[in-house]
Amino acid sequence: PGTILSTTTELTVGPADLDVGVNNFFIRVTDANGCLERDVVMVTVVPAPVVTVAPEAICFGETATLTAVTGGGNGTFAYEWSTGATTASIDVTPNTTTDYSVTVTSTYISSDGGITNCTAEATSTVTVKPQPVAEINGDAPVCSEESLTFTATDAGAGASYVWDFGANASPATANGAGPHSVTYTLPANPAENGTATVSLTVTKDNCVETDEAT
Repeated sequence: PGTILSTTTELTVGPADLDVGVNNFFIRVTDANGCLERDVVMVTVVPAPVVTVAPEAICFGETATLTAVTGGGNGTFAYEWSTGATTASIDVTPNTTTDYSVTVTSTYISSDGGITNCTAEATSTVTVKPQPVAEINGDAPVCSEESLTFTATDAGAGASYVWDFGANASPATANGAGPHSVTYTLPANPAENGTATVSLTVTKDNCVETDEAT
């Protein structure tokens, strides 16, 4: 004989009482005369889906791709994102750090036409990192063989600075915020004014910003 789960007209079963697949529960009713009747109730448990979405970190203005990675269920899934999208992957371009959630559904249809929807939900955070400041200070014209000092506006701790001082410059490149003293010479034809384009690339937290001065 099996374990007696209830001696009333109702029986409530929970996850601890059920396995994936068909679960049989037998009922026996005995009347005052000692006559009895038996029946069986079959409860079918289907696998629930599981879903995960990895977090992402982007620089301001960039796009993140979020992908719902699914398992379990019946192998066929419907998707519904908090954005309204119904695909497994979505592209998002938030201006601030934002949470995105997705619900996946596996639908089962039993032999008697009954429909069971099993769902799972996951949330992903897209962290938006600010763009660093890239600003060149010091772009006044100079005479040949004179020096000009360039300094970058402070972009904060952890920022890196890469300079390209353009044509006819010495030094031609440099690293760091500065100040950097740069000497320019005229091109081969001294009758022409020399023009150089100075570029600054600032990187912070893998986000990149540039500035130019002529």
